[in-house]
Amino acid sequence: MDKWPNLSEFYADPNRRLSGEADYGVWWKDGDKTFPNYRVSYIRDTGEIYAAACQDGEVQLLGTCPPDEGFDTYYRTLDRILEGWADECGKPNGLAWVRRRLQDRDLMAGPELEVDLIPTLQAIGLPVVTECPVHPGSDHDPFDCPEEAQ
Repeated sequence: MDKWPNLSEFYADPNRRLSGEADYGVWWKDGDKTFPNYRVSYIRDTGEIYAAACQDGEVQLLGTCPPDEGFDTYYRTLDRILEGWADECGKPNGLAWVRRRLQDRDLMAGPELEVDLIPTLQAIGLPVVTECPVHPGSDHDPFDCPEEAQ
């Protein structure tokens, strides 16, 4: 798991610092310890989900979730993955719940993280375009249609 000693070092990357974020609670517990509490947040531009200790600022990368494309409202994909987070936040070992949710969808941070986005989106009930609407049966990406470039 990637870690940074504080938020300043974590935000040294401008892709993180300049991105929009969504918070998923500030009372997360790691294990049975009372302190520190952690804030769990999502960075849109990098897709990173991280936990930052509220007392000392240590940052742990929990996983990566691709940003929603074409949506102008919040982060539907991660909202569905973390559905129920408000009930879990503040409970002992709540960060383990977040990690399990990410692990169940192969989104955990780690050296061999690979995400197949289509099954992930389908598993949480989002519609997925997998075929070019102009050229059904073609082998090009539906969002990279040669006719759309003209």
